[in-house]
Amino acid sequence: MTAGTVTVAGSALLVVALGVLIRFGRVTTLIAGVGPDDSPEPSVVDAVGTYTILVGLGTGAMAVLTHTGGATDRLWAAYTAVIVASVVALIVWVNRTDDG
Repeated sequence: MTAGTVTVAGSALLVVALGVLIRFGRVTTLIAGVGPDDSPEPSVVDAVGTYTILVGLGTGAMAVLTHTGGATDRLWAAYTAVIVASVVALIVWVNRTDDG
């Protein structure tokens, strides 16, 4: 394994672990506001946690593809575009949920 593949795989594991912590209620302060009454809705916490887990799994899959030689620059660009678009969609959804 190259150093880049190990880095991507390690990052994927960290993102999955963070997603699990968010999803199952240990790190909700990462997505909460600054005050004690700014706790997000449970559906928002679930969505952000699940999304984070899926991004970690997708990144892990990209690490495997990188290791096997299947991850081209074009695939990485497409993966990045999907992640950026989905982050924007998640932010819009959270803001609409927050507004009522």
